[in-house]
Amino acid sequence: MQAATNLYRAGKLQEAERACLQLLRTGSPSAELYTLLGDVAQAQGRLKDSLSAYGRANQMAPGYAPGWYGAGCALNGLTEYSYAVNCFRKSIALQPGHLESHHNLGKALYQ
Repeated sequence: MQAATNLYRAGKLQEAERACLQLLRTGSPSAELYTLLGDVAQAQGRLKDSLSAYGRANQMAPGYAPGWYGAGCALNGLTEYSYAVNCFRKSIALQPGHLESHHNLGKALYQ
């Protein structure tokens, strides 16, 4: 997973996506991996694909805050603000100090 994360951070999005999909094919699914796959898709502008990946992450580990944050960001991008609000509130409940969740919750509420 670290290799896929490094590729994502380096901006090598297609390579990061291939690495994530390979990990999923080899039987290593996790909320963290699906969240990374969602982040990669979102960085490529594929918001619906990212939302699907975040949904899998949130099903696997409802207590994993980054999955809810990512879903909220994707929903904001899709102008589904009321759903985004719910995701950011879950993220904040799980990780109260995550400032980005607070900021994006405010943006979604404003909209």
